[in-house]
Amino acid sequence: MLHVFREFGMGKNLMEERVSACGTALDEYGKNETQVLLEVTDLLEKCKKDANKKLDLRQYFHAAVGSVINSILFGYRFGETNMSDFLYLKETLDRIMEIYARPEFIMWMFFPILRYIPFFWNFNKGAKENNDILFGMIDSQIEAHKAEIDFDSEKSTDYVEAFLKEQKRHENEPDFGGMNQLRNTCIDLWAAGMETTSNTLYWGVLYVLMNPEVQRNIHEEMDREIGSQRLITIADRSLLHYMNAVIAEIQRSANLLPLNVFHETTEDVVIDGHHIPAKTLFLPQISSVMYDEKV
Repeated sequence: MLHVFREFGMGKNLMEERVSACGTALDEYGKNETQVLLEVTDLLEKCKKDANKKLDLRQYFHAAVGSVINSILFGYRFGETNMSDFLYLKETLDRIMEIYARPEFIMWMFFPILRYIPFFWNFNKGAKENNDILFGMIDSQIEAHKAEIDFDSEKSTDYVEAFLKEQKRHENEPDFGGMNQLRNTCIDLWAAGMETTSNTLYWGVLYVLMNPEVQRNIHEEMDREIGSQRLITIADRSLLHYMNAVIAEIQRSANLLPLNVFHETTEDVVIDGHHIPAKTLFLPQISSVMYDEKV
């Protein structure tokens, strides 16, 4: 997976091409700049259009982030003609995340036998139904994509195409990842990337709105280092020291994931004088680091 992302330019300008679809509004900046800026430009245009009325930025952030994820996975963004597909996918993901956040799910995860108790039946049914919907949506996209792929071409335009081509090259190797692996990778990217990115943007807007002095400092730095004739790109990151600090502080203060996922010790360990036996489940509390004034 990381190999494919690096081929697409992870950490380089080529990844910017996957962040958005191609457009003509910014052709003077060159192909790479046009690719990365279109999604941002589309978002800004929508905001300008609704500038004189109450504005809920969530729908714009969701669509922009969803387009980025989908363009990496399947090579296309969401526009007016297929926005309903994205909204259905987003609603399904929301239902799944809501179910997984319930205390019943945590209990069921630790004690699978609880699925046989009537109280948990509806919970299990709801989780399975929504998972099946999500699996079906991803599977149908993969199958449709498979029918369009030129397997004789060396170049891949998205992750799914690269995976399927690699799978075909290893079709006689039973240990090579199958469709379940591809499907689960797609779902992981959607589940892990959608809400975290959108919520970071929400909190960023809120914190900056609540701190006018920070707004002024950001604006002054951008005017000084970039000017007002173009949008900012990833290549400008090294010039914007104040902006980098603001983003880091937003992520710290927002504390989007106060708890990490469950882990298990593989051997006996001692942490801060506490003996923790092997095979012990533990849940790292990220917020304790985020809000520790000594760090």
